[in-house]
Parts: sequence; C-alpha cells; structure tokens
Amino acid sequence: MAAAGFYSVLTGTYLRRMEIRGPGRTGRVRLTDVFEALTYRERYEALLRETGHDALTGLLDRGRFDREGEGAVREAVVRHRPISLLVVDIDHFKRINDRHGHAVGDDALRLVAQELSEAVREGDRVYGYGGEEFIVVCEGLPHKAAVVAGERLRLGISALAIAGVDLPITASIGVATTPEDGADLKALFATADARLYEAKFGGRDRVVGWKPPMPRDESIISFR
Repeated sequence: MAAAGFYSVLTGTYLRRMEIRGPGRTGRVRLTDVFEALTYRERYEALLRETGHDALTGLLDRGRFDREGEGAVREAVVRHRPISLLVVDIDHFKRINDRHGHAVGDDALRLVAQELSEAVREGDRVYGYGGEEFIVVCEGLPHKAAVVAGERLRLGISALAIAGVDLPITASIGVATTPEDGADLKALFATADARLYEAKFGGRDRVVGWKPPMPRDESIISFR
C-alpha cells in the first residue's frame, strides 16, 4: 500500500520537475516536450488501469474492490472470521476545489491516499472508490478494533496540511463488520456507507460504527 502511494507521489514529482526540463534541456518549453510528457502520462495511466490501480493516487481502484471484496467477505463468513469495511470520505472537499482549484484538490487526494496506505496494517487493502471516497478492507479485524483503527486514520488525516491552503483536511468514516452488519459485500458496504452519512450529519470529522441498543429502563412501569 505504502509503495503504491509513494510511487504515485514520486511519479508526480518526476512529471513536474523532470519531464519538461530534463537533463540537457533548456529552460524553454517546446511543444515536443509537452507532447512527450502527455504521452508518458497516458502510458502510465493506461498501465495503472490495466493493473487495477487508480491513476491519480496509485491506490487499488473500484474495479479491484468489486472483484476482490466479494470473495474476501464470502471467505470470511465461511471461515467464521471477521472482516471490517471502512468507508472514508474527505469532508467539504468541494470547498477545497472551489477555493484553491482542482490541482490542489488532487494534491489533497494524494496526501490522504498516502496517509491511508501508510497507516493501515500489513495485509489491509486501500481502494480509491471514486471522487473523494476511499475504502479500507481489514480482514480478521473485529468491529471494536476496526473503529479504533478508523480513529487512528481520522487523526492522521486531520494532521495533514497543504502549503498555502487555509482549509483543514478532515474525513468522516463509517465502519461495518461481518457477520453482524452483513454477510455479503453489498450489505456490508451499505451499512458502512449509512454510518458514513451518519458521521456527516453528526458534524463530520468522526468515526461511526455499531452502537449497542439503549438499556431498558426497568423503572418505567406501563399501565394498561
């Protein structure tokens, strides 16, 4: 995971610093230089798509999640082992794009992707699901531990900053775990997604998981 994020950042740095002004080139940008840079980028993005990676962040993409997630959940249910799904969504992402432009928004996505990749356990998988949303699949992780992991991810994201950007980067996270929250990928994702929106409506920058039912108040006596 960390390698994918690092490779994405490294490639972006190369494109900015070396493609146009590579060794032996003058400071003047030529049309052929731009063409070469675009061609390289297209080849790189095509390669990532073929291997199931998101071109912007280097993370596994939604197609890989759809293909791998169902089998992982099915195997966990058969083996009676927990598997947790964390749906992560950057808060107020549109504000970053509107105020600072989409290039800065892309930088924010890369930063969050790299943070997630470096903060998860070895063996956990991080997917770019689309837009500003990410999914973390944690095999063998029970629900309480998954909520704790979500808090760690949330704190890591809230510590991120982009130079010259006055808006904070925070994220809301919904957590669901088999078998209580679903026995297949569709049900598990629906539950995690619903909890994500609960986190959004609850004020954002928080993690929402399963909540135990309120204890019955035996002091209340019903009369007929």
